[in-house]
Amino acid sequence: MAKKVFILLITFFVSIATYSPAQSQITDIEVFDSSPFINGEPIESDLLWTFAILFHSSDKNLQESLLQRVNNQQLLDALDTSSTRNSILNIAFEYMDEKMLLIYLLNEPSESERISKFDEFYSKYEANPLLNDINHSISKNVKLNLDEVKFSDFPSVFFYLLEYNQFTDVIGREIYSHIIEFYENEFHQLQLSKIETELYLSALFYAYYSTDQFGPIADIFQELIAFEKFPISHSKLNLFWSLDYAMYSLGYLDRSLEVQREFSLPISDYLGDEGSIHAIYSSHGGYLYMLGKYREAREVFESTLRRSDNLSDQNLTRLYNNLSLVYFSTGESDKYIETQLKALEHSQSYNNFDHQIGIHRNLHIFYRKNQNFELASTYIDRAADLAEQLENLEDLISILISKSVFESTYLNNIYEADQYLLKAEALLNDDINSRFVIRIFSERAELLQSQDRIDESINYWKEVANIALSQNNTPIYLESLVSRANLNFKLGNYTETYDLLKKFRAHDITVVDFSVLTLSRIVQAMLYHQNGELTRAKDLFAETTELVLERARYSADLETGYWTVEGEYMQLFETYADFLIERNMTTEAVQMLDRIKTINDASMLQNPLITSSQLSEEQLSRDQQITREMETLRRKLFVASNNERLQLNNQIERLQAQKRELFRDQRSMPVNQREIPIWSIQRSLGSDQVMMHITSINDSYYISQVTRDDIDIRKVNIDEDLKSVFETAIQGMISGRTDLNALYEIGQMLNINDLSKSYSSLILIPDGYLHQLPPDVIPLNKPVSSHSYGATTFLIEHMDVRTLNRLDDMRQRRQSIDFEYDFTGFGVADFQNSTTNRSLMPLPQAPGEVSKIQHNLQRFPKRTAFIEHDATPQRFKEIAGNSRILHMATHSEISESDPLFSRLHLLPDQFSDDPDPANQIFAYELFELNLQNELIMLNSCESGGDRAIQGSGIMGLSRALHYAGAQSLILNAWSVNDQFAADFAEMFYHHINEGETKSRALQLTKIDFIKNKNANPHFWGPYILNGNNEPLIQKRGANLGNWLIALIFIAGFFVVTRTRNSSLAA
Repeated sequence: MAKKVFILLITFFVSIATYSPAQSQITDIEVFDSSPFINGEPIESDLLWTFAILFHSSDKNLQESLLQRVNNQQLLDALDTSSTRNSILNIAFEYMDEKMLLIYLLNEPSESERISKFDEFYSKYEANPLLNDINHSISKNVKLNLDEVKFSDFPSVFFYLLEYNQFTDVIGREIYSHIIEFYENEFHQLQLSKIETELYLSALFYAYYSTDQFGPIADIFQELIAFEKFPISHSKLNLFWSLDYAMYSLGYLDRSLEVQREFSLPISDYLGDEGSIHAIYSSHGGYLYMLGKYREAREVFESTLRRSDNLSDQNLTRLYNNLSLVYFSTGESDKYIETQLKALEHSQSYNNFDHQIGIHRNLHIFYRKNQNFELASTYIDRAADLAEQLENLEDLISILISKSVFESTYLNNIYEADQYLLKAEALLNDDINSRFVIRIFSERAELLQSQDRIDESINYWKEVANIALSQNNTPIYLESLVSRANLNFKLGNYTETYDLLKKFRAHDITVVDFSVLTLSRIVQAMLYHQNGELTRAKDLFAETTELVLERARYSADLETGYWTVEGEYMQLFETYADFLIERNMTTEAVQMLDRIKTINDASMLQNPLITSSQLSEEQLSRDQQITREMETLRRKLFVASNNERLQLNNQIERLQAQKRELFRDQRSMPVNQREIPIWSIQRSLGSDQVMMHITSINDSYYISQVTRDDIDIRKVNIDEDLKSVFETAIQGMISGRTDLNALYEIGQMLNINDLSKSYSSLILIPDGYLHQLPPDVIPLNKPVSSHSYGATTFLIEHMDVRTLNRLDDMRQRRQSIDFEYDFTGFGVADFQNSTTNRSLMPLPQAPGEVSKIQHNLQRFPKRTAFIEHDATPQRFKEIAGNSRILHMATHSEISESDPLFSRLHLLPDQFSDDPDPANQIFAYELFELNLQNELIMLNSCESGGDRAIQGSGIMGLSRALHYAGAQSLILNAWSVNDQFAADFAEMFYHHINEGETKSRALQLTKIDFIKNKNANPHFWGPYILNGNNEPLIQKRGANLGNWLIALIFIAGFFVVTRTRNSSLAA
């Protein structure tokens, strides 16, 4: 199976917060209706209990207020301010109330006292037979025969029996079924008072809760949160705390948050219960985090930190860790590191080594994701040293496995990775949890497979199977069967492969991961292919691919928002693509390759950073539930019959419709992704145009060449030598030492020279290295030397070039919008590093660049610019969407850990009331803007070379701007000299002002640089056009030319008509 590398960021959502009083605190006025106690009429038994419980749950000031409002001397005389139990007993005698006696008896630990008070009560007062029998059983601790009790007369007794059962054994778990049956058969026929209804529903809640029937609790949720008479007390707090947990377990995080805000926190505050306040408020931040409401979670934890004086050492460490996790999720890297180091320092102050190990591992993962491998190694080594010092073998084994993954996945050091696994294996003993043994053996099996040591890999999977069988771990056992089937197929052991798949299908295979199910189908399809059953093979490949792609669209990871492209899925895509190409099904191959290369598009748009600002808590919670429901149905599809398959697909389609409805008013759910008819793409191409479509799968590029008349697909293996050529070429251009020979070798691989002889326009849909390497820079002929720039002819001199993200972009047309401005420019020279804690190089030419472009675009009358202090994030958000052309002369920063953390640097608003005003715009914030600009040019540092996620291409600022509505973008893949960048932009806009298409304007500007400034591709090569290519304005004289053509046509028509008329007359 493919390696699964997870972010093991430690979370401690427990007891860490100090409560900040809620705006809607409960007061004595809100919690008590005194009218039943002052009108002289008989008082309902349950209301007597309500008053006693509320009185003893209140502080002295509130008790005085309650006493004043009651004005009922009989009730006041019965109260014992020192004891709730005595108050209940006194009220029972004062009001001759058998139900209050029942409550007292349940609360009295002494059997002799229970019998004494029972005898005394019934010697004075007339008995109700039912309550007398119940009270008699309680007094003597005799188990009740629930079948003989007529609860319809006193349904609130259910609650009292459950609430106060700690001193007697009069009921057992069978009471839960009686409570539920009563609800189903009798409750709805009764006319109960408000308090009796609430007490019975409380009993019903606990019956469901105690029998793990959380589903029905959701059905009575609205009734539970509508309680008005149930007294403020620890009983009520426990009820709502349990309701909070039930809703969390069902995935209704919005309801959990509602319960906490409206009930648990205010009740805890009324009771002065600091411990409960801490725990509830902590989980409140955790729920917000799980919904993706990172900003709100940050406010909770930051507020807590400001009032953390009374927190214990451990809880303060946990608070730092929780807060840093939020910073991690919002891309605030500096704050993340700072807070993690504070957590580390604090845990060291009281020698909490477990926390220290966890924090070191967190920092390892952070630096690993950001490709700072030196610091990543430092922190994982420190974690290993601590675990070894403590002789914590399980922690040490887990760390060694992490080091192995780090070496193999990030450093490509297979030998070292294998050594760490062998060290971990040597630490195993009988006391080690079997899950660690399974992890070591499965990681070792995968590592051996990557080295083509297939037989050894199979042996390790056999060991995994044996352990899984001994532990009754069916999912792991089934995974081992499929992995062995896949490996045996590679060895040509087809009979063994068939037998292993047969064993696999004999079990309930819905318990395994989706990736394992996918691999089982790949192996089965390969068997069909091997046996010559080509139709069955194709159908199974196609169906499985559709399931995987559909899952990618609707089932992004609920925490990160990205869809993890497992190794099994890449194996499916590669095997299916090869099958289609082998069968000469080029049209289907291109369609499939286009869909998989943008596999993360939809899931990226569902990233919590984006959806949390667009959807309510209820909608976010429902979205997560739908995702889980669809995942369950998809698993069932793998084993369903044809009839069942139809029903399951219908259910999935309904859920998809619900999901689309949630996002109906947002851009976070694109329209259904249809297969693009290739003939329509071909028809849209001019005779001088060629499209090159590249899809990277594993270590291969699928290069599709599409023209009006033909489709050709080649598979190119990107081996280590070719990777080295790409990296040499890219690093050379970035550094200014462009290696023309490396570029020429890449051109040969892409067949660029032949294309330039037949076509004058190239449309590129790139992937992999081609995101960072614009084809414009490729030499058409073998260079004289690596640096003979002036003597070299480049592709851009023969072809204009633009890029698209997918085939469907070919069908997009320029939208006609009435913009407030034709041009808006932002330019920053001084980034105020001393006050903003940044280390950005100044861009002295940026303000002048913007001003010159603003002046020179004479054919675009409505122009404005924001320079230096006026170039703030707030101003950008206000004005960016109202401009036809948006030009940014500033720094951008590309995140190595997450494309949505890429950012544009501007200046903080000096007039803002915010003590820490924003000085940057993250990529995820751009999704909230409705841009629609016809052209955005980011003449900034690294604006285009965003991190590439497998299957999705560049997904940083460029992707964000595209999905925010920008119709076309000019990006630069690497940094260039400030003066050259300014000169390039001015020349480009000169051609735009003349009415050239965007690609032609870019081509002419690059040719001008080659001829007149500097032929080194470092200076002119980074600029990439993505999107719509239509001119922003007509060429000068275009209207006059159109009028002349029209006049010539009319004149010709007139002459022809007169000639025909003359002929007819003759």
